[in-house]
Amino acid sequence: MTNIQPTFAPDENVATAPLAMLHAAGILCLPVRGGGTHVRIRLDDGTELAFTGITAPDEDGRVDDVSTSHTVREHGGWRLEEDGGPVLYDSDGKGVAYAHDTAALVDAVVKAFVRHGVGAETEGASQA
Repeated sequence: MTNIQPTFAPDENVATAPLAMLHAAGILCLPVRGGGTHVRIRLDDGTELAFTGITAPDEDGRVDDVSTSHTVREHGGWRLEEDGGPVLYDSDGKGVAYAHDTAALVDAVVKAFVRHGVGAETEGASQA
């Protein structure tokens, strides 16, 4: 697993730490808006990775947000997919602490990055 550890505040946007960690690892990516906010990373071989956050269930057991628009306090998990196909990381509903969860997400991105090549910013991406 990567030795880059997230720093965060409970009311901070959930995507701030993984974006900073990925940037520190030399992987550039930006949030993309549309159909829910997520983060997309296009790799040199044409592969695209996308990750989104999932809020923890509320008192009714419902998950209200699958995006990167919620706070760390509301975080319930991460989901990383490759080209909308294979799931490379999914911690939804597993009760993993945000710091460990985010480090594991970044580690999964780094491993895919190494397998597929250097990432590039996605067209149409916008900064959060």
